[in-house]
This record gives sequence, structure tokens and C-alpha cells, in this order.
Amino acid sequence: MLTIDLDHQHLQQTLQNIEWAIGDLTPLMQGIAAELASQTEQNFEHEGRPEWPELSDTTTYNRAKHGHWPGQILQVSAAGLAGIHHHPKHT
Repeated sequence: MLTIDLDHQHLQQTLQNIEWAIGDLTPLMQGIAAELASQTEQNFEHEGRPEWPELSDTTTYNRAKHGHWPGQILQVSAAGLAGIHHHPKHT
């Protein structure tokens, strides 16, 4: 399991220092948000990274019985897990 601890006060101070040095942080924050969204989309496309282990025979049988298998592992809920936060891709 991966655990990430953030020192919120240190992060706020660092961002404030960056803002003083370069001015408006909006473009930087938009770039970070776009990268995080891209990484999230890739995680759903690849069904998780690193790759998740195969589902058990019992799980795939139960999902098939309910019409949820075969299919993408992260899409088996009513709206699909990705549907909770998914934004349509711009073309």
C-alpha cells in the first residue's frame, strides 16, 4: 500500500513563495490539474497502475450472473467508478 503524507503548512508556504517569485499561480495550478486528470484517465484506461491481480473465479461468475462481466473492472458499479468523476474528452 502506498501512503502519502503532506505537510500542508509547508506546502502552503512553498506555494506562496512560488507565487511571490513568479506571480499568478493560476496557469501552474491549471497545468497540475490537467496532469492529474490525465493520469487518472490513464489509470482507468489501464484498469489501475500497477496492474491489478485477476479477479477470482467466484467474483467473475457473480459479475457475469448479474450482467457485469466480461467488462472493465472499474466500471461494474451502476454508474461505473470512472463515471463518478469522469469528464467527457474534448475533441
